Amino acid sequence: MALTRSNPDGFTTRIADQTAASTTADSDLYGGAAKLYSLDINNAASQANYAKVYDVTEASASDDPVLILKVPNGERHVVTCTQGFQFSTGVTWRAVQEAGTAGTTSPSGGNFGITGVMK
Repeated sequence: MALTRSNPDGFTTRIADQTAASTTADSDLYGGAAKLYSLDINNAASQANYAKVYDVTEASASDDPVLILKVPNGERHVVTCTQGFQFSTGVTWRAVQEAGTAGTTSPSGGNFGITGVMK
């Protein structure tokens, strides 16, 4: 599930909570091409998990992520890029237990929150 908040300066904040019930990616969060300026990832799940970010409008297990970020359980990581990461097709993300490209098992034992700021 993704929630949206738009700001007057043109930036858009997307919030997604991934749990054991969230077996799919949050797709095309900006509605097309965008620059991703920051990710705020909070792992309240019972094990380390990975945030995978794709340059596609809908991710499948065969798509290669642009970014894979490991977040140990009980930790929060904030990644910021002042110039932004350019996504030419769309910004899609998912949270999974596996580090590998094809992993699709959702986090268990708690929430894995991802918040992104893009324009």
